[in-house]
Amino acid sequence: GKSHICRIIASKQVPGNSSDQVFRHGEWWKRTVSCGPRSVPWEDGSRWHLVLERGSLDGLHILPDPSTLLGEYDDFLQVRVVAVGLNFRDVLNVLDQYPGNPGPPGSDCAGIVERVGKNVTGFEVGDAVVGIIQGCIRSVCWANPRLLVKMPLDLSFKDAAALPVVGSTVVLALEELAQISPGQRAVVHTASGGVGTFAVKYLLRHGVAVFATASTPEKQQYLLDLGVAKVASSRDSEDYETSLAAWCEQEGPPDIVLNSLSGEFIRISLQYMADRGLFVELGKRGVWSSEKVAKAAPDVCYHLVALDDIVQQNPDRFHSLLVRALQIVEEDSLVLPVTTFGGDDRVRQ
Repeated sequence: GKSHICRIIASKQVPGNSSDQVFRHGEWWKRTVSCGPRSVPWEDGSRWHLVLERGSLDGLHILPDPSTLLGEYDDFLQVRVVAVGLNFRDVLNVLDQYPGNPGPPGSDCAGIVERVGKNVTGFEVGDAVVGIIQGCIRSVCWANPRLLVKMPLDLSFKDAAALPVVGSTVVLALEELAQISPGQRAVVHTASGGVGTFAVKYLLRHGVAVFATASTPEKQQYLLDLGVAKVASSRDSEDYETSLAAWCEQEGPPDIVLNSLSGEFIRISLQYMADRGLFVELGKRGVWSSEKVAKAAPDVCYHLVALDDIVQQNPDRFHSLLVRALQIVEEDSLVLPVTTFGGDDRVRQ
């Protein structure tokens, strides 16, 4: 699933006007942030940032942030980072395997607004916010307010930080593109990860039968416990084809495939799909062109989803996707399981 870089350390506080207080879970809280080898008090001006030498996890270093964060930022928010959600994109970025220039790692973020640019409306100092801040593995960031949303009162920072990319991707793929309905069948690949888990839970809530793949027996059992109908290996294409063929014979062909695998897995998925089915590609490596898909499965509708492009080119659309994802979380109590890492666990020095 998702991992989180920073954690909140909270103590009760009486209501007041200080920007280091926020109303969460029915009570007022005062925060200090564990963001590195030491706990940094909210009042403390100490700042740190991630320095990256791509190619290895050993190339990650946390150093003091020398920037002053001064100047004209009239159209932005200054956000104190509380939790950061890691995506597979960040792993590829650190290992120097992401196509193109992904920028600094870290994008999914939850935190507290510290300063509001004079041209920004809808936010106040002290607001708890969640969204995308590129390069957010640092103590303080300047953020585009169009990529942020105020957090629901009953959502924790770590749970919020797991949602921006995951929730928005699932909303785009399954609500906007697939427009799922009860009685349909779906294949979700690598379904024990963040997007996969959210997608599986969302599909099951809406009466869709789910066939899922995962890499290990433990992950496959986890998916069965969630309620998926059948599981197969995400590493063994022969096992996948055998299992999928048996499921299709019993239940019928899948109407939707949420793909993040490559090679034979794509071919097999397309081969067994229903006519006019929807194949949603979420992967970054070994992606088939629309022409290749059309040649292999002319009756299948193919969409390549690249949320990072939407974030860069159409932030207002991303904002609406994130708002909808947060609504789903509130309406369905659909929260992802998360693994939280504190400061000393973040970097192997």
